[in-house]
Amino acid sequence: MMRDLRNIFLAVLSMAILSGCGSEQIGTTNPPSPASSASDLKPPILQTSKPEPIYLDEIRAGQNTYRIGYRPQQPEVLIIQTSSGVQELQLPQAAFPVNASPLMLDGGHDAVAVRLHYFEPEATIQNPIDERWAYVVLEETGGKIETLLNTMNAAPNQADNFQIRFDREGHFEIRDRNTSFTVALNIEAVEEYRRFFDRIDGDQQTPQFQPSDWFTLVTLTAAGPKTEIVCVKLIPGIRREAPLGYFQYHYRWMNGEFALTKESFFTAAGVFMENPKIIKEKTFER
Repeated sequence: MMRDLRNIFLAVLSMAILSGCGSEQIGTTNPPSPASSASDLKPPILQTSKPEPIYLDEIRAGQNTYRIGYRPQQPEVLIIQTSSGVQELQLPQAAFPVNASPLMLDGGHDAVAVRLHYFEPEATIQNPIDERWAYVVLEETGGKIETLLNTMNAAPNQADNFQIRFDREGHFEIRDRNTSFTVALNIEAVEEYRRFFDRIDGDQQTPQFQPSDWFTLVTLTAAGPKTEIVCVKLIPGIRREAPLGYFQYHYRWMNGEFALTKESFFTAAGVFMENPKIIKEKTFER
């Protein structure tokens, strides 16, 4: 009996000692207070502001002043800053503004023509046939930016605008579906062409000769009522240095819009487009 009481006493004493030690350990390993815990678990602060645009030099057209720019992380958006604020123009694809020119157009339109390049500003393009250019003509009206012309959206830059047919003898027919302008060519059947033609079955179409969705060259003539933008479209050949030829489009400002007034087709030698020769042209009455 005495032994049982002694065992019970020792057990109670051991529990008391362990309880005291446990309290001390808990006290020394307590978790941080709720305030410090919340601070430690805060998510990182995310940068939500847009990066600053890169702007071209300021352009003054009539009473309007323009600054044209872009954000390197978002080159498919053109930034236009005027006295009314900053506005954005969504482009069909990424493009980089190279320069801007004021345009005094008939009808009291004080606009700005922005020349766009497919390649980044740091890029070096050695051969003219590899260039890709566009023009966007903008005007601020009533505090809003209006687009008077965007050659990126022009019919020649749309998919399947050109129908290109050929046969084994090297006879080509190229048709602009938008205008029905058609040109016929006879390509000299050199050995490389013969090997290509031997792989086809008669008269057919092929993506081999489909152009890119950019113009190879764009030029601006700012002359009031005769303001004109000329765009050149390359039609590839079997060999890169021997394209089939080039379509040329004249967009002239008239009756309050840029209208297609002339289309032509010319050939030129090599990657530098040397010795151009007009094969056919057509004017459009407006």
